[in-house]
Amino acid sequence: MKAKLILCLVCLFVASSSVVAQRGAVVRGLVSDELGGVIVGASVSLTNNQGQTQTTVTDANGNYRFNGIAAGTYSITVTQTGFATFQQATLTVADGRSLTLNVNLRVASVEGQVTVDPGTAVNLDPTSNKSALVLKGNDLNALSDDPNELAADLSALAGPAAGPSGAQVFVDGFTAGPSLPDKQSIREIVINQNPFSAEWERIGFGNIQILTRPGTGQFHGSGAFTFSDAV
Repeated sequence: MKAKLILCLVCLFVASSSVVAQRGAVVRGLVSDELGGVIVGASVSLTNNQGQTQTTVTDANGNYRFNGIAAGTYSITVTQTGFATFQQATLTVADGRSLTLNVNLRVASVEGQVTVDPGTAVNLDPTSNKSALVLKGNDLNALSDDPNELAADLSALAGPAAGPSGAQVFVDGFTAGPSLPDKQSIREIVINQNPFSAEWERIGFGNIQILTRPGTGQFHGSGAFTFSDAV
């Protein structure tokens, strides 16, 4: 009888110890963003003083839960792509208690680095852009010698311009007058379609730049005579 009684007491003590051991604490909470929206699939890690880590992920409602946690001091870390990492170094868990810790994740800042080579020169020449059409040399020979027809040809090449005034024409950097210079004095014509250029007073559509030769133009003219006899 004494042996049976001792055996029963031992079994009862083991069962009681097992129940107490299974009464570990619960750590749970909700993970959300700065606007209050729940974050699904966030990684939540709980680490004890010995460096042992338990990891779980938030469910469809943004909740996480750790069951059977032994009493002690822990640290908790929450990570999710696109958000800054949340970390709390000290989290005290009491035996058999339920601890709720809601986490609010902030959107991670985006950082970029641009390296500029100081040895690389930036070409600011307006003729270097892909929308520029440069006419010089033999290309000028295909244009009309008449100034009015030359202006019409250049306007057609420049295409539509910003505003009702049509293409904007510059001669050696200055706004052209009512007539264009003689074609023999023109060295180069640049037709630019750069709308983002800050060099001009209007949006850079239909921009015609005429560059003349240094010095004066060629002299030309015409002569006539009449002859009559005594009759």
